[in-house]
Amino acid sequence: NDIDDIKDIYLKINGRLYQFQDIATITEQPAPATGMVRSQGQRAVTFAVIKQSDARMSDLKVELEKLMASFKVEYPEVNFNVTRNQTELLDYSIDNLSQNIVVGAILAILVIFFFLKDFRSPLLISITIPLALIVSLLAMYLVGITINIISLSGLILGIGMMVDNSIIVIDNITQRRERGDDLTTAIVKGTNEVFSPM
Repeated sequence: NDIDDIKDIYLKINGRLYQFQDIATITEQPAPATGMVRSQGQRAVTFAVIKQSDARMSDLKVELEKLMASFKVEYPEVNFNVTRNQTELLDYSIDNLSQNIVVGAILAILVIFFFLKDFRSPLLISITIPLALIVSLLAMYLVGITINIISLSGLILGIGMMVDNSIIVIDNITQRRERGDDLTTAIVKGTNEVFSPM
């Protein structure tokens, strides 16, 4: 840990025990500088904090802010600055994807309404989209999957596929009913036509 521990190291030479300080002069001096970092015109020390794959970015951000606050109290003569914060980009991306989910759901409901010209079908899909999102987020929470750009992108893709399949199924059911099938038969046959293998 320090220079005294090095001095107290015992060596066995020719059957006799020596301390390291008995056979050598031990001094402590700064290592030669191999590079230099400057921040705002002054010499600085820089280091990067890299998140583990299983850690949450939000937890890391909170803990780092606490650590920086304690450093500023313990070492008031040293300036501590965060020069690059990737959590801001992540927060912006997640907010952007969240807005895209909402806008996409609203546009999908409007398109379905104008396409099918029926209030019941858009109402049904407008209920299933938030319900599917809530169930998906609950399953992600229970399994321990964090919300990040990849998981939100997957949710958006899943919602798009769900809306697409819903439009096709509802259109098939509507066509079956117009041909004279009763509601139960139209639902069964209309759904089978969409999801049956080619």
